[in-house]
Amino acid sequence: MSMTEDEARYEQWMEELYAEHSKQAIEEFTADRLQSFYLKNPVLAKPPLDTLVQSRLLLGSHPAAALVFAATATEVGLKEVLLKPVVYGLVHSESAASLITELALGPHMHG
Repeated sequence: MSMTEDEARYEQWMEELYAEHSKQAIEEFTADRLQSFYLKNPVLAKPPLDTLVQSRLLLGSHPAAALVFAATATEVGLKEVLLKPVVYGLVHSESAASLITELALGPHMHG
């Protein structure tokens, strides 16, 4: 069974419409998911910021310890405040996002 000319035009229009809007829809969905993660975790940056404060307090008397604290603050900050929300935002199922994020980033990523 072949398509009529109208059906073919409609199908072509639908394909163009999908191509035009699918990227925007995915970006908006991902941005909404990312925003929801930050809204659910408003004090996400507190642990790395607290560690950075400790680093600064140690700088004058224990520079090597201050360096360790600063490196720790940087690593935890990058993982918890940037990487974890991005991975979470890429998962389309709210119920699976936490599990997949933990599996992807390792068991040390509780938060």
